[in-house]
Amino acid sequence: MVQPLVSPPPLLAGRPPFRLRRRRPTGWHCLLGTAIGGPAGARIRVNAVLLHPQHGVALVDVAPRSTPRAEDALRQCLAEGGLRAWPAAELPVVYLCLTPEELRGLPALLRAVVAQRPWSPRRPDPRWLREAR
Repeated sequence: MVQPLVSPPPLLAGRPPFRLRRRRPTGWHCLLGTAIGGPAGARIRVNAVLLHPQHGVALVDVAPRSTPRAEDALRQCLAEGGLRAWPAAELPVVYLCLTPEELRGLPALLRAVVAQRPWSPRRPDPRWLREAR
């Protein structure tokens, strides 16, 4: 049985990560309080996972929370389980740890990150979003 790449988020009522949903750029899907990885005991939790059909994944924490191993955990999970619609090695992934004040600039920051990252010449299949969830 293939395990999901991310687990359903817990309730986070009143916590700063809800600002992430309001600050997300157009086209990005937001999963809050997401656990990444394999078995429950080995999962790493980030405040949000932003998914874009063409631009990949942005793992976002709101300071003081910091999960620097999040990108490695996601890549390891992808290497083990993979995505049929987008080869794991080609999936762009970025980790961001932002202060609550920096969240206001999240759309511009993601545009800058997308512009700087090398992208696969192969056009991704947008169905990868369903697989990742």
